[in-house]
Amino acid sequence: MPFHGEANRQTMKVIASHDAGPVHLVTMQSTLPLALETLTRTVQVADGESVIDVISQLASALTVDRHISWAEHATIGPPFLEKGKVVVDMPATNCRVRPYKPGAIPGHLVYDKDFKWPMAHTNDGGQADIRVIPSDHNWLDLASCQMDTRRRLEFVTALHVEKHLVYGYGFRREDYSWLMSWMNFTGDDRAARGMEFSSQPFDISHLLCATPGLEDIWQDHYSAAGTKDTNPPDDTSPTWNPLTVGRRSSCPRNRTERSR
Repeated sequence: MPFHGEANRQTMKVIASHDAGPVHLVTMQSTLPLALETLTRTVQVADGESVIDVISQLASALTVDRHISWAEHATIGPPFLEKGKVVVDMPATNCRVRPYKPGAIPGHLVYDKDFKWPMAHTNDGGQADIRVIPSDHNWLDLASCQMDTRRRLEFVTALHVEKHLVYGYGFRREDYSWLMSWMNFTGDDRAARGMEFSSQPFDISHLLCATPGLEDIWQDHYSAAGTKDTNPPDDTSPTWNPLTVGRRSSCPRNRTERSR
């Protein structure tokens, strides 16, 4: 399976469109040969509105149920992403910094450390407001946050404070109960701020998502330097819950989700 799955490598086929009247829409479909799934996505917008509705359906060709892990990899970058001028916000609660990260850019946050949104613990003993794109240094970190369990509808927004421009995403918590912040602050055109709303805390495999406690074993197989060592052993039978803030797994054969 390719990195980030195979959907972004497939060509979407337009199977329906509608451009008459006040609502305009297009429906696209793609078959995922490795996952044996079919993704159908409808994008619609009404005259006079600045909101785009996205409705996605995923159908499995398998005859048995299996777990589905789903994430929307929403990301901002230059020129909208500017140092010290963009603020990302959401109704998040409990968060955790990922226990390792890829790449050679130094991390700023304490690995595998829990915190309350938006103040994360830093390696120098302080705290960082991770809503704000930093202006004084470059760093790469990943943190996942649980969305507010008191809400039915969640959101994440990116505001450019000088241009007074804001855009964001709204989604149902029953579809996406987590959001991972990919903070790739390289200081150049490669900079990116991911706002990845997901059905699970981190971008881990189906096995790690579906097996309680296996994520702890996976974490133990990464070195303190943050480099990958080995895959989790196959002969383990963990029985504990890896995240104290809770975990949500979904295992439908067919899934429909809606975001705005």
